Amino acid sequence: MCDNCFTTEIYQFNTYLDFEEFEHLLHPKISHNHIIASPILPLRHSHEAYKCSICHEQWVLSVPENAWRGYFLPLEKAAMFEADIEKQDKESSRSCIIILVIIILFIVAAIIN
Repeated sequence: MCDNCFTTEIYQFNTYLDFEEFEHLLHPKISHNHIIASPILPLRHSHEAYKCSICHEQWVLSVPENAWRGYFLPLEKAAMFEADIEKQDKESSRSCIIILVIIILFIVAAIIN
């Protein structure tokens, strides 16, 4: 990170207005070649990737859509952030399955009695 690219990480855009304000900071940096577009990365929620022309930090932008709040993070942190999200999703899925099994057991028990 450097002053040429960005000095702060954004783990989520609280509102779409926040994202639009961020875009007003991003686009001049792109047009002045402070950061350049990189190939899209194989992250689940990534939309755009950039590389700083001075410090060579790679940044990943995830655009907010509906309930997804998006982010703008260095590559390594974006990968960790998405891994954490996947882990939380799997844990949520397991919890739902357990609750569903318990409900089915109660229904079966009620029918038997």
